[in-house]
Amino acid sequence: MIIVSKLQPGTRLLIESNIGTIYALRVAGNGLMEVYSTDPIFKPGPPKLGGFVGSTHDKRAPHTPDRITKGDRMVLRFADAYFVTEPVATALVEGDGWKYEAIK
Repeated sequence: MIIVSKLQPGTRLLIESNIGTIYALRVAGNGLMEVYSTDPIFKPGPPKLGGFVGSTHDKRAPHTPDRITKGDRMVLRFADAYFVTEPVATALVEGDGWKYEAIK
């Protein structure tokens, strides 16, 4: 489990879904993240700036705020829409000079 509010600005997360979609997030601060992804909806280009809302086991179920957990879908909020990812399979958290596999 990753508690997002504990991450310092500049921390990077590399998250792979259960179908192989990659989500690369960088904590920007003030509850915001830069998001890159191989998901076609993100289109190649600059990162999208958005907020991490929480995780949910089902797209229609209430979300658990502030946590990324294995098997759950991340809920991201952007200026123009909310986005629900595919279920999380693995996650690597990385900062300057350190990294760890938070979800295996």
